[in-house]
Amino acid sequence: MKKYIIKRLLQLIPILFGITLLTFVLMNRSSVDAVDMMEQNTGMAWTEEQKAAVREELGLDKSVPVQYLNWVGNMLKGDMGTSYISGQPVLQMFLSKLPMTIYLTITSILLTIALSIPLGILSAVRKNKFPDYFIRKQTLTNAERYTTDRLKELEDVIMGAEDK
Repeated sequence: MKKYIIKRLLQLIPILFGITLLTFVLMNRSSVDAVDMMEQNTGMAWTEEQKAAVREELGLDKSVPVQYLNWVGNMLKGDMGTSYISGQPVLQMFLSKLPMTIYLTITSILLTIALSIPLGILSAVRKNKFPDYFIRKQTLTNAERYTTDRLKELEDVIMGAEDK
């Protein structure tokens, strides 16, 4: 069992690398510029020289691979950076939202179990009858709707990156 757990944990490394790399590249390719967001949040107009200085200070003037490696290095040290919008440390913001996120996750899991087990039993008892057909249809419809929504979000991110 110990060997299995270690093997699974080691398999997480390339997955996490892929997810972070993909997320980083998509965010970098988005049509939103971090410096422009910071400028909007201050409520004052910045000159191009000021924007260039901020980009240099944040390391946004470097190539994407260098930015990614700097970001990974900082993450491994526990430094998640500072929010471009609020100016607060990202780790502090993350930790402040974690209790409610855990609460919502546990609540949704419990509700899912509370609904799915009785519906699964009803579907099995009334196999190939109206309740079974209805439950199957609703399950497939909801799964399709969720997948379609996620694909639209991904398309919006990609199309926004092409506009850049």
